[in-house]
Amino acid sequence: MAQYSSTELSYHHTKDTPKSDSFHRHMHNGYELFYFVRGDAEYIIEGSAYRLRPGDLLFIHPRKFHYLNPVSDATYERFVIHFSIDYVPEELRDFVRGSNEIYRITKGSLAERFFATWSEVENLFSKEDLSEYLRTSLSSAILFIKYLPDESSVKPIRRDATLESILQYIDSHPDEQLSAESLSAKFYMSSSWIVHTFKKNLGISLMQYIQKKRVLYAEALIYGGTTPTEAAKLCNYESYSTFYRQYKKILGVSPMDTHKHCADA
Repeated sequence: MAQYSSTELSYHHTKDTPKSDSFHRHMHNGYELFYFVRGDAEYIIEGSAYRLRPGDLLFIHPRKFHYLNPVSDATYERFVIHFSIDYVPEELRDFVRGSNEIYRITKGSLAERFFATWSEVENLFSKEDLSEYLRTSLSSAILFIKYLPDESSVKPIRRDATLESILQYIDSHPDEQLSAESLSAKFYMSSSWIVHTFKKNLGISLMQYIQKKRVLYAEALIYGGTTPTEAAKLCNYESYSTFYRQYKKILGVSPMDTHKHCADA
């Protein structure tokens, strides 16, 4: 496995035998490029499920809940790049923000050759040189994706329109104290249906999902210069102590740790 990690950019190239309970169901504030080399799996992004084929490229946006669902024990190989929008040239940021969730990369295309080259150079370059190669070539990879043909986009194999609407509402209202009851009243669906559908389709409880969304929104505010105390207020937490506990539980660091990291950067 080849890997590199920094605050604004990280990557890894991994091969292993998948187990359904070993893949972290998660979301984060950065962008993620996920290139599927081989395996037998589905990938879940929010309320949509995609059946992966070798060469598929997922472009996962910030605060989107996602995870791999192995279909068999076939060897699973992937390249994963995490990056901040600040790492992307200004002229490419609109494309990144509006990109599709998944693209089907054709053999021999520039995008496919980018990852093929990466596979070659990781066995040749030192770890430091490999990270520099990725840093300087990320913009090229995004450009290659930008100019893929329209038919390269992929439709989900499963999608629940009502669940999608609920997810979008939660994502756009991180300052509200949402619950199954409040969402039931908003979308005219029973609270039991909402709770059951979340657990079935996302493998996470409704309240866990809402808490993760709020904490990630707070993290983004703090990275943008908001103080932890003000971020707690903007996210409508009942008390700072509640905010502190949830933040540290979900992110593994305290709000002040994030604030201090920003100040030191």
